[in-house]
Amino acid sequence: MKNVLTLITAALFFLIFGSCGGNKDKLLGKWERFDDESSGSVIEISKIGSYMEGKLTHPSGNLVEQRFEPGDIKWKEIVPDTKEKKRYSGKDLYKRLDADNNVKEAEYMDIYFEFLSNDIIQILDPSGSQGGINKPQKWRRIN
Repeated sequence: MKNVLTLITAALFFLIFGSCGGNKDKLLGKWERFDDESSGSVIEISKIGSYMEGKLTHPSGNLVEQRFEPGDIKWKEIVPDTKEKKRYSGKDLYKRLDADNNVKEAEYMDIYFEFLSNDIIQILDPSGSQGGINKPQKWRRIN
């Protein structure tokens, strides 16, 4: 009888805690930008309350020139798109510089994240154009 209770307890434990990992969103993790002037930049996407956000851990190339720094929240308010299963909506941080190359203005603009494969996403603006106000952004999962 003691062995049966131990077995049932162990089975319930694995059932409960095993199902917790199944809810992990496939957008969570570290992503590296590639195939453009900001290649090598790294963003880590985490769950923050009911949203996800992407914190810049390593800016590279054009993002450095635009005064992005490690720790900047580059993407925020990311949620699954209710209409498109392979898409997420959110906001992307844009910075405008003055004549002295200082940040004059920073604002978040609407974007979509679209999976091209399990490990590659691209950034689209709300019209469906690639890359928002810039060239297309492609990111690959690095963990």
